[in-house]
Amino acid sequence: MAILDRVTKFSPASAAAAAMEPATDDSRDWSGLPEDLVVNLLREMHVADAVRSGAVCTSWHAAYAAFRRIRTPSPRQPPCLLYASDDLDAGAAALHCLATGATLRVPFPLAPLSRRPLLGSSHGWLVTADEKSNLHLLNPVTGD
Repeated sequence: MAILDRVTKFSPASAAAAAMEPATDDSRDWSGLPEDLVVNLLREMHVADAVRSGAVCTSWHAAYAAFRRIRTPSPRQPPCLLYASDDLDAGAAALHCLATGATLRVPFPLAPLSRRPLLGSSHGWLVTADEKSNLHLLNPVTGD
């Protein structure tokens, strides 16, 4: 079933009518949304918002886990800066979104990376090389 079939189409008249009706418990419960719909919503969010959305409820956490497994970057996600800081715990880095100014603390495996040069990045992945010149990919948001 297409996503658009599941989402009510917006119109000013329907929005005004909905605003006049008292809210019911069913209209506030977003935990029942289908996982594939939530995953598509997460794709459209900035990375910080997508990560935080995984804490909304158990069903959204499951959708966020599925989103992480898919590993497709959002086409709308602006580039972010990844940096380490003495203000952060060991094993953490900061991911800063230039567009929104938001900074997110992300788990970061410092032990293997402290001995590896960072060669570059693309589509949210970092490329490193070990002492034998084997290349490794790391997604700093998911830890994969």
